[in-house]
Formats: sequence, structure tokens, C-alpha cells
Amino acid sequence: MNIKIYTRKNDPNDAVNYYLQLIRQALEERYGACVEPVSSIKDIARDDVVVTISPAAYFLLLLKNPNQKIIYWFQGIFAEEVAYLYSGLKNALKVKLFTYLEHHILKHALLVIFISESMRQYYRRKCGYDKTNYVIIPCFNKQKTDSVSHILADNGHKYDRASFVYAGSVNQWQCIEETVYLFSLIKKRIAQATLTLLTADKKEAQRIAEAYHVSAEIKYIPLKELDKELQKYKYGFILRRDIPLNRVSTPTKLSSYLANGVIPVYSTVIDAFQKPLAGKHYAIPADINDLNGLCERICSFDSQPVDIDLMEQEYTAVFDSFYNEADYKRLLIRTLDRELDI
Repeated sequence: MNIKIYTRKNDPNDAVNYYLQLIRQALEERYGACVEPVSSIKDIARDDVVVTISPAAYFLLLLKNPNQKIIYWFQGIFAEEVAYLYSGLKNALKVKLFTYLEHHILKHALLVIFISESMRQYYRRKCGYDKTNYVIIPCFNKQKTDSVSHILADNGHKYDRASFVYAGSVNQWQCIEETVYLFSLIKKRIAQATLTLLTADKKEAQRIAEAYHVSAEIKYIPLKELDKELQKYKYGFILRRDIPLNRVSTPTKLSSYLANGVIPVYSTVIDAFQKPLAGKHYAIPADINDLNGLCERICSFDSQPVDIDLMEQEYTAVFDSFYNEADYKRLLIRTLDRELDI
């Protein structure tokens, strides 16, 4: 059996590459050296098992060989993304095409990878998906390595400063505008508070910061340098509105924040985060519809000293249970073996 990991030129980004590497390692550990990444559909034979991650790549595979055995990773609910971001006849047609592809993938794929139980339930309601050929692996791009104490050795008294960071894109559903506005409220209460926006779209981020009269440092940091950068900050924002895109999501930035001792301020509409973060003192739940109340809670929280031992204990527990690579590799292989009847 040959397995190809098929990505088109613009498919992977830093976070996606980490996820694909996890999948590749699991497949290689189980099936040997027959796992090969490819970027051209010409390199795929009819009897290959193919891992892919985008609806466009799936569509091309379907055109070439309708009977291809495909492992499909749903990064998001892509028809919903198009409907949310765009309008007009052209995009209405895209929504219809993507909806068709969603139904086709769920009906014909050898194995489906969802990023959350909420995503599986979403497709159960939308597409009637009730099969068992799936695994659930949240998006993450970090395994916990350094202790918080080790991080502090290079970053001094970072918990003595109200430093805030946002790492992500400027897409509407990531709520960068609400994040900047929230920080403007915090700044009125904590004069020394600082904000850093880590994003590739620096021009748009600057526009948003200026619109809310916020002074922020804005820069892009590649994934390989992200740990060192995040270790400078006390708090990290993950704010989301209550829409399907966000309810089913598992933003990678939570793993990045926790791995680097950054206290997450996260929206509770992200269903997958509810269980691993439940009862954690060093994770601040947020309601984006009450930013004034959230500001009050953050400022009150910031007036308390940080218990590093408790933070270490809580974050380690999240990685052991929710971001455990070994567990997800075993689950992936066990399910794939079953579907392949091995």
C-alpha cells in the first residue's frame, strides 16, 4: 500500500504543516516508508491512499479517479466560511459547490478527520453523517516542553507586566477589532498595559489599531520563531463570536499560548475548549458580548500574583489530555486499520 499526502501549492501554512507532520509520522510509524508528500496530482496512482486537506484538492482527485481512497481532514466548515465572508451570485454558487463536496466527502471518503466533536455534530445535522469512519484531532502546533520557570529564566518578571498578545489573521471571525477595542478599555484601567499584534497582514492590523486609537506593536513571526516571541507576554487573546465557524473550531493559538506560559483570554463559544479548560484558574473565559465586564475581570485578575506552580500543573494537564500527540496517532492508526480491514 502506498500513501500520498497531497497538498496544492497554496494549501499548507505554518499551522497546517504541523498537523500534516503529525499525520505523516503516524502513518509512517504504522505503514513504513511508503508515505510520500506530493504537490502534483500526476504523482498519484489509482490504487494510492491519499491524504488531502482542501476541497479544491479533493475535487481534482475526484475528477481524476472517482474511486480514489481518500483520507480527508476538515480544517473548517468551508461552505460556511464562504457564505460568511462573501456575498453575490458567484459566491452563492461556490457555497453550493462546497456543500456538494462536503456531502460527497462524508459519503465516500475512506477516513474523515474532524477537529472537534462539535464539527462532527454539525455535519451530522447538515449532511446526515452517521458513519464511524472518523477521528477527532484538535488543531494544535505545540507540545509542552519547557516549564514556566524555565521560560521565566529568559524573560525576567513577565508576569509583573500587563502585556497582551494577539496571534492570528485579520479574518472577521477571529475578532481582531473586538480584541483591539477590549484592549483600549483595559488600557484606561492599566496604564502600563501593552498590546502586540502578531499577524501577516500588518497594514490592516495597523488600520484597526488606529481606528480604536490604540498604540500596538505589529509584526509577523514565523512559526519556528513563535515560541521565543510568545514567551515575552502574560496574556493572549482568543476572542470569537457565536457563529458555527467558531463553535466547531479549535484555534491552534491555544496550544501556542499554553506552551509558552501565556494566560489565554478565550471565548466560551469554542465548544472544544470547554472541557480541557474547565475550572482552570489560569484561563480566562470571555463573553464577547460583554467586553466591559470582561475588562473588569481581566483587571481584577491582573491585580493578583501569579502562582507559577499552579499554572504549570494546569497547563500540563491540558497537554496530557487534550494535546497528546501519541494518543491521537494511536487513534488515527487504529481507526484506519479498521477501515482498511487490516
